[in-house]
Amino acid sequence: RRQRQMCIRDRFGSTGGFENSGRLYMDSVVLTSWQDDDHGGDTDMQPEPQPITIKWSCVSGHGINNRSTGELTMKNTEVYHAYIGIDAERSITVDSCIISDCKGYGIYLDANMADTFRISNTEIRRITDDGVNDGGIYYRHDVGVEQLLDLDNVTVMSTDGPGIYIPMTYANMARIELDSCRIIDNFGHGIHIVPDQYQLTMSIRNSVIAGNYSSGVYNPYQFWPAGEIHLEGNLIIGNGWGAATSYRAGLYLPNLLPTVVNNTIAYNGGIGLAYENTKDVEQSVVTNNLFLRNADYGLAKTDPGEHLLASNAFWENGTDELRYRADVGTLYSVEDVQALGGDYA
Repeated sequence: RRQRQMCIRDRFGSTGGFENSGRLYMDSVVLTSWQDDDHGGDTDMQPEPQPITIKWSCVSGHGINNRSTGELTMKNTEVYHAYIGIDAERSITVDSCIISDCKGYGIYLDANMADTFRISNTEIRRITDDGVNDGGIYYRHDVGVEQLLDLDNVTVMSTDGPGIYIPMTYANMARIELDSCRIIDNFGHGIHIVPDQYQLTMSIRNSVIAGNYSSGVYNPYQFWPAGEIHLEGNLIIGNGWGAATSYRAGLYLPNLLPTVVNNTIAYNGGIGLAYENTKDVEQSVVTNNLFLRNADYGLAKTDPGEHLLASNAFWENGTDELRYRADVGTLYSVEDVQALGGDYA
């Protein structure tokens, strides 16, 4: 296979971009619209329109299309004003990049093999809406093999839709790992998971999920369990103040088995943490969290069954500090939970 290495600035009209079916390596590249005067100066000798109207794409309709036989590595690269920044049908590595002011999606991931998507030290911002659930990162998984989506020090901010949108279909396996990420100020859910009978293992650590119009992390209720989610060391703050009541939460996690440890969950427009229809609910873990001034309950669990609920602080949450369904009934105060004895506080 032929490898191409580039160090360029390039501008496109409505037609341009890259269709990659081999091995493509980009380093220190700037790709933008012909109308863009902010990155590389004035090329078309016309005043820059506000907003820029020309969104460039290759034949497939995407800015950079890594096709089903392709291998793509991008470093120190900036992509502006594309119609979909990157469309990946196979594994990609993206490091130290900016994807900004694109239409539809910043990065669209839809592979059909045991692929790995690694994105690090990258900022995705101001992605404009072209349809339902368009947003920063779209990860679709509908093949019966395990895939990995690994996000490390990634910022997704100020999109017209969800920051990260994850539709999955029946019996598919995926690991999704976020570490030191910022999912902030998106006009939708921060992270929107679409449920099915899939085998999802998701980990979110040391990240900030804040100021999103709807929930910080949202998994709609269905009738079947959907996997596991681990949240540790995060700030889940100020989400859900723009949405309808049913979509307001810091963390809305039905169908997922939660482990929630050492998080600050505060100032959200509805419930701080909500979970229900949880398979093996007794294996859930909620410890060492701060639930502060959420507009509704700090924590709401509607399944019967008790689990590790220890060393949490509840302070000035709205309706009640919590709504915890235990074997003895529904409890609404920390004192009632403590009275259960054992590892409850």
